[in-house]
Amino acid sequence: MTASETALYMEAVANAPKPVPVVVSVSAAEVPTQSSLIELSAGQPPANLPASLFDAGVTGTADAESLRSRGYGVPLGDTAAFWKAHKGHASHTYTNSDTQRLHGG
Repeated sequence: MTASETALYMEAVANAPKPVPVVVSVSAAEVPTQSSLIELSAGQPPANLPASLFDAGVTGTADAESLRSRGYGVPLGDTAAFWKAHKGHASHTYTNSDTQRLHGG
C-alpha cells in the first residue's frame, strides 16, 4: 500500500460515520484462553487486507512476485531509502497563534 493510498484510507476512516457500539457480555468460561479468533469490524473492509479475512471460503495463492509487490522480502535499507526520498509533508504548519485562534483563545 503506497503512502497516498494509506492517506486516502485514513481520511476515509476518519470521515466515516461512527458505528453504534454493541456490548456483548461473555462469561470467562465461554472464551478459551488460547483463542485464535480475531474480529474485525468496520463499515467497509480496507482494500489492502485479503478477502479471506472477510469471506469464508475465499482462498488465494501467493507467488514471489505478488509478495514482493506487497513489500515482503524487501531489504530494510531499500525500504528506508525509499521512504526517506518520499517524505510526506504537512500541508500547513500550525503555530501557537493558529491554535489559539482556532480554540477561541
